Amino acid sequence: MIRIGYILILLAIGPVLALGLASCAGGAAEFPAGSFVGRVDGSELFVAITTDEEGNVLAYACDNQADSWFRGTVAGDTIDLTSQDGARLQATLGEETASGTFTPAGGQPLTFNATPATGNAGLYRAEGQADGDDHVAGWIVLANGEQRGVIQNLRTGAEQPLPALVSGGTGVVTEGFHVYTPTLAFP
Repeated sequence: MIRIGYILILLAIGPVLALGLASCAGGAAEFPAGSFVGRVDGSELFVAITTDEEGNVLAYACDNQADSWFRGTVAGDTIDLTSQDGARLQATLGEETASGTFTPAGGQPLTFNATPATGNAGLYRAEGQADGDDHVAGWIVLANGEQRGVIQNLRTGAEQPLPALVSGGTGVVTEGFHVYTPTLAFP
């Protein structure tokens, strides 16, 4: 078993806010700032979309085998993002849902409807080193506790499924996000 120390950024809203560990200030944006999570229709994929008050977006799609990360900005109430691997994420953001399409690189568009993240639901990202290589890990957790996660070796591009997100460690707040430093165990 490899043990890796990571910095994990919690991009979900829920009990973290209730505990006062993070804050989410209101803004005059045309879109809701926060996190949305959901299933991609006709697939094993989950999707997560997070936005902040300035319109920055971090989104992720994952099926436990492969993943795609997206970064960009909101235009009005829509996003149209392309990942480094060529996947595309298009969505309209509302108060109660983010709906749109996820198109895998070289694949056909698949629809999704994501709802605001509640409880422990949300997008989780960790970055760190193992065996001298940089890695990025991502998990999407739905409100019912179901998870999808992949870790990628950034040098080789190799991806492998992650076990369920392990909690534990200490947290601090930085730039509006809850930064969490757990120890994660991988088989």
